[in-house]
Amino acid sequence: MSESKGRFQYIKRGIVGMAAATLLTGVVAAPAFAAGSDASGQGSPFNAAGSGTSKVEATIDDAQVTATVPTSLPVVIGADGAFSTADNAAIHNTSVFNIHVSSITASPSSGMSLKALDYAALPGDKDVVGMTVTSGATGGTAFDLAAGSFDSVKTQWAVDANGTLAFKYAGKMQNISKISTLPMELLTVTWTIAPGDGTVTA
Repeated sequence: MSESKGRFQYIKRGIVGMAAATLLTGVVAAPAFAAGSDASGQGSPFNAAGSGTSKVEATIDDAQVTATVPTSLPVVIGADGAFSTADNAAIHNTSVFNIHVSSITASPSSGMSLKALDYAALPGDKDVVGMTVTSGATGGTAFDLAAGSFDSVKTQWAVDANGTLAFKYAGKMQNISKISTLPMELLTVTWTIAPGDGTVTA
């Protein structure tokens, strides 16, 4: 299927910080039409063998595609700047559609600087954040939120109908300028989902 942005795409956001993780639930919309909709077109004649045909045609409302992602991805920052993270992060597909994550992007919170995980901070840098996410699918590879190409890992982020896809996240901070015992926002991660398994077809 084409991966251009279209009406089937949904965006869910999660905050990376030091808060407890909860789930953002999707809203299941009502069916697009009532069960008593008109079956029109009474013009298909029976053939000589006494057989007639009726095509079953479905209208699928994009609001029926629903999923949840963690509202927050908690981290604790160690003495070396490395993240200690939760081990139960997952995307839950709450619909009967096979879906995939079509993009993952991140934006730094005020005062934070998002860089590639292997970035070596310079003396003038302050509050540098690097982070990767890795699909729990077999063969999942790390996607760098600052420098990665998501197209290269997109097929690793498919979620079966009514299924769950676990994922891991890792990261570090460099040149930290503040101490906070309260949750401190580092990044906002935006997840975009779409129907299908992410395989591009002609």
